[in-house]
Amino acid sequence: VLTAAHCIHSGTIYGRAYRDFKVLPGRNLGASPFGVCRARRAHVLAGWTSALTEIEARGYDLGALKLDCMVGEDTGWLGVAAPDPAQAGQTLIVHGYTSDRAPFGRQWVSEDRLRLLSNLKGFHKADTFGGTRGSPVYIAAEGTTLIGVHTNGVHGVVAPWSRHNAFKRITPARIERLAQWIGE
Repeated sequence: VLTAAHCIHSGTIYGRAYRDFKVLPGRNLGASPFGVCRARRAHVLAGWTSALTEIEARGYDLGALKLDCMVGEDTGWLGVAAPDPAQAGQTLIVHGYTSDRAPFGRQWVSEDRLRLLSNLKGFHKADTFGGTRGSPVYIAAEGTTLIGVHTNGVHGVVAPWSRHNAFKRITPARIERLAQWIGE
């Protein structure tokens, strides 16, 4: 399960790892059609736990959980790909369990366009809120290929952070790291 590192570890050298993860694939309100899985292993990018500050860490907010079940055989998988700068302006979709909408526990879908890509982040204005972090981000026209993981909403006073939501961008190096995590 690809997610944000801050869903797995609090970040920086001063942070701590979280434990006892439960994953409910396909959860919708009270229904868990694929049961409950637990994490056998948790991974985060090294920069997330070696950073001295939160600002330094935010370029590394990517992690993954290796599950104790084979739920992907029932649900299928999303692919991952590095977004191309030429995709800027295309419709982007974020799926997540936002905490500001009722009923609680329903998966919501929000879309906007891919507004900006930096080396490690992508920016959008899709409607997100707490609970959406760690959610998949993909280009609508390529609906089964993840290009990032939603990490944060608008914050700070410096653009683009002050005007856009952000996601951790998948890069070729990150795809290699994911492959290593899967193999462990």
